[in-house]
Amino acid sequence: MLVQMKPRRCEPSLIAVGKIRLEYLNGLRGLAALIVVFHHFAYVFLVFATRGAGANHFAIERTIYTTPLQLLVAGNFAVCIFFILSGYVLSYAFFQTGNTAAVRKAAVKRYFRLMPPILGSVLLAWAIIRFGLNFSDPAAAISGSSWLANFWPRTVSLGEAVYYGAYGILVGNSEPGVLNNALWTMKVEFLGSMLVFAFLALFGKLRLRWLVYLVLMVASWNSYYLAFVLGIALCDVTSRSWSPKELAWPITAGLALAGLGLGAAPIPGATSTIYSALGWQGADPNVVFILTHIVGAALLLGAVLYSPALKTVFASRPLRYLGRVSFSMYLLHLLVLGTISSYMFAALNVSHGYAFSLGVTGAAYLVIVVIAADIYTRHVDEPSMRLAGWVQRKIMSPRKSASKPVAEPKPYREPAMIGASRVHADNL
Repeated sequence: MLVQMKPRRCEPSLIAVGKIRLEYLNGLRGLAALIVVFHHFAYVFLVFATRGAGANHFAIERTIYTTPLQLLVAGNFAVCIFFILSGYVLSYAFFQTGNTAAVRKAAVKRYFRLMPPILGSVLLAWAIIRFGLNFSDPAAAISGSSWLANFWPRTVSLGEAVYYGAYGILVGNSEPGVLNNALWTMKVEFLGSMLVFAFLALFGKLRLRWLVYLVLMVASWNSYYLAFVLGIALCDVTSRSWSPKELAWPITAGLALAGLGLGAAPIPGATSTIYSALGWQGADPNVVFILTHIVGAALLLGAVLYSPALKTVFASRPLRYLGRVSFSMYLLHLLVLGTISSYMFAALNVSHGYAFSLGVTGAAYLVIVVIAADIYTRHVDEPSMRLAGWVQRKIMSPRKSASKPVAEPKPYREPAMIGASRVHADNL
């Protein structure tokens, strides 16, 4: 049964020039991207802190692994936040307006919005390998990171790199670790986005769509696609007229703490933690690990959506800036880690020791990643958003028949600012 959905009135503070700007969600994504940057740095130079096994250079690494400090390097939890935000944001325009045209437009744009920045990062990785700028091996020998030692396992041709970036990583079966390990999430992101669009087109106006949510949750409970389903459901709930605009702070605080508590679950390792019991009854500990982080991300997002205080925090200028450059940070940080950071660490360690080398390299790594991301955002990422919009307009714009007379132009009228507005989510 199809029903006409009544869009929820948008908060005035979120409307700007006909676009709904959910800046606090951009800020949340920016913080998540920063955690991924921290995670991979620790994964290379503080191995025990992230794995609970392997090289252990400092006593604090055990503390990080076994306590809530794990949140600082909880890269998988941050990735789950990315996925659940995609499910929420890509559904937002539909649940606000009930207009399936927004779904079709977003679906057409998605590949062209993701592909150019991915291709650019792959070509940069190819150039690093081609011109011998990979310094990961000396740094890996010092830190004891087997992952860093296999950073770029083989050379690829330019043609292979173009194929990987334009097709193989997003929709094919290419192994992203050959050029950029971070790109393993891109296929999940693209297919998860298609899942969102398909759900909205087929079931978005169905009165009993909650049963479909349940079926999809059961079907995807052991995969990252569950995060997209939960993101759609959260958007659906918060867009209804009966949904409160905010909840009492003890409730949102409890949701946030529960979400962060689950998000702090570390990668299963040989070292026992309070989370070790989550892999009970013979379940795959890695599946439980992913499920724990997805549920934690859903609880955290729910807390943010119903808490004005948390919205204010995540809408702060520094986090909004990180949100703007977050996709570029994600795409480039491993390239910086395997080149400049590895070279600097290995060179400094010769005469200054592990701790000093780690501190200086870490500070430089963060600065370089942010600067590189800012440049990449301006010259690659943001142009790709414009390209996606141009492609969508070319594909979906109605074609005028040459045989029909051209109508006289109508006199200009000031456009109304109230009406169907679209989510400012191309960079989410």
